Amino acid sequence: MSTSTSSTRAAGDDATVGTYVKKYWFPALLTVLAIVFIVVNSDDIRVNLIAVQVTAPAWLVYAILVVVGWIIGWFGHQRSVKRRARR
Repeated sequence: MSTSTSSTRAAGDDATVGTYVKKYWFPALLTVLAIVFIVVNSDDIRVNLIAVQVTAPAWLVYAILVVVGWIIGWFGHQRSVKRRARR
């Protein structure tokens, strides 16, 4: 009977730091760029929402847009996962 060595991994335990870096380098880069862009733009801007005009700090408007974009992406991903599961 053979014994397992320490280099043997459990099933599904292949998530290493290198795997995460390869998979998420582009979203991480976009996140860093968005944060830098938000921090640099601190002036007040006017935003027209149909019939309402709002003045707010640019960083707040951009942060809200990033969060809304993230939520839309998350819902789109969930929808595609459910669609694949049905097949």
